[in-house]
Amino acid sequence: MAEKKSYKNLTEEVWDAGTCSGCGGCVAVCPADALFFIDEPGINHPSSSGYCKMETDSVPCGACYDACPRTREQKKDTIGSYRKLVRAQATTAVPHQQNGGAVTAILLAAMQEGLIDGVVTVTEDRWNHKPSSILVTSAGELIEHAGSRYNWSVPVLRSLKTAIIEKKLTRVVIVGTPCVAQAARAMKNSSNDLLIPFGRSIRLIIGLFCTESFDYHTLMEEIFVTADWADWLTRFTKAGITFGPIARSDDHLECPQVAANGMLPEMEGAGGMRTVDSPICIAGEKKTPPRRAPEIGEHTREILASMGIAGAEIDRIIASGAARA
Repeated sequence: MAEKKSYKNLTEEVWDAGTCSGCGGCVAVCPADALFFIDEPGINHPSSSGYCKMETDSVPCGACYDACPRTREQKKDTIGSYRKLVRAQATTAVPHQQNGGAVTAILLAAMQEGLIDGVVTVTEDRWNHKPSSILVTSAGELIEHAGSRYNWSVPVLRSLKTAIIEKKLTRVVIVGTPCVAQAARAMKNSSNDLLIPFGRSIRLIIGLFCTESFDYHTLMEEIFVTADWADWLTRFTKAGITFGPIARSDDHLECPQVAANGMLPEMEGAGGMRTVDSPICIAGEKKTPPRRAPEIGEHTREILASMGIAGAEIDRIIASGAARA
């Protein structure tokens, strides 16, 4: 029997070597929950709490090492063995589908027939498109999370522990990129006692090509944040996407047409501050130029005087604090 290897071997051979795919397999199978991902830019492999059953307690384990798709020699035939190559498309409309809806249609049919009880895959936040691992257990959830994903740089298999250890599911499908599929296959083929429950519960593995699969932080920071307007013009035009820039307030202030029509005139006594004003006026009448709002108490004396109050009395009112000036 081959000697079991611990997370320290995994660290030396994979993490430190820079070959970790970030699939999350080791995180899912660690019986001590000692491995975890830190979601920060530049961190491409799991971290450890420092506890290891093998290293600390001399208890046989090796689950993390045996589940890793990078600890064994990869086959040269990247597609793998197959019976037939076909192109597929869902025969009925699948909500949110982007490339034929074949995967979602297969999963829906399998779930409706009771062939599977859970799907481990990737979803994303609808607002910022940040990806995350998810366990889907109903047809409604499948439809909700359907569609292509371009941010697969996420530990997909992290949810496998939830599916098998916590929820005790026994007919699980894994949908992921090749590294995820390789890790799942390693679990199914392993004789490690700690991986056998995972291998038995994985009913189907659906591998997706990782073309156009991007790292979320790199995509957001190096493209969305830094690309200028001209760059986006080129990208969207090439993709046939109609778009237009959203003007900032400074753009409106500097617009020659807006200035010529007097739509943003300066307010009197406001230190150059501008306001929105309509260019429309009644013929023959001079428009009153906009003025800033008065300061509190700025016209107190004039108002009190217009009410017939004598100057000395106005001074007394202001001195008492009953009015500001």
